[in-house]
Amino acid sequence: MLSNNLVESYEIPTEIFSNRLDPMPQSATKSGVRKVDTGSDFLISSKFCKHYIVSGDDLILKAYEHYPTDDFKVIDWKKPAVKPAIELKDSHALALTCYTTNEASKIIITGGRDGMINIRSSETQPGHDQFECLTTFSAHSVLQGGVVSIAIDQSGQFIYSSGGDGSIMIHSITSASLPHLEIPFENAQETGYLANVPTVQPQPYDELTTVTQYMIEEFQKINDERKRTFRSDIMKELNGIQNNLKELLSENIKVTDIEKLERDEFVIDTAKAAELW
Repeated sequence: MLSNNLVESYEIPTEIFSNRLDPMPQSATKSGVRKVDTGSDFLISSKFCKHYIVSGDDLILKAYEHYPTDDFKVIDWKKPAVKPAIELKDSHALALTCYTTNEASKIIITGGRDGMINIRSSETQPGHDQFECLTTFSAHSVLQGGVVSIAIDQSGQFIYSSGGDGSIMIHSITSASLPHLEIPFENAQETGYLANVPTVQPQPYDELTTVTQYMIEEFQKINDERKRTFRSDIMKELNGIQNNLKELLSENIKVTDIEKLERDEFVIDTAKAAELW
């Protein structure tokens, strides 16, 4: 997905070039482009589906049936973009952020800034059109950026998601129970490291501190320390001025009446001095 509202595709070359240290020429990749709607910024593709899906500012998923084959030089920027084969308005309420696919079940899973996860099938299902959303559920806080990344296991039963709120979640999309199998470690060194890892005590969800909250607290600590340092430096300077004034007052007592200064002349408050004059 290019910033000038173009989708570009490359054919994976099968030839082996003589010098692998040299950059592969673009001609070898057989690239093609296609113009899409203004504001498009996200692309979904998979090897089991002949369509590719584009999303953007209008929050509409647009499925195109044929991959880009146009030459960049022949793009007519004045003409509107090619109309997609399918338009889906049941997308995320906010921008789409990530996606994953599963070839076994032919599903496409998307995550968005709205904190939701949507599951779609690339094939027509009973009661559902192609690419229509089969199910959707809330996963992460919309206030912290929603879903950041997403993955699915090979069996197509569990979705793993992480969010801007700092949490990582496992979602079962079938009747299967969540995995609780321990990962075996055959390496003795790794086993030793694990033995030294402290046990984490479970904590209620409402007591968890988000990354944003932690950063705010750290900022406040640093800011408070700067204030204390500034206050300490000011007090040192004031104490130095006070000592100098005491020395001047002491010297003023010892001089003759002609040389002696009036006490008001030692006032350093400019507003007070103006009143005295």
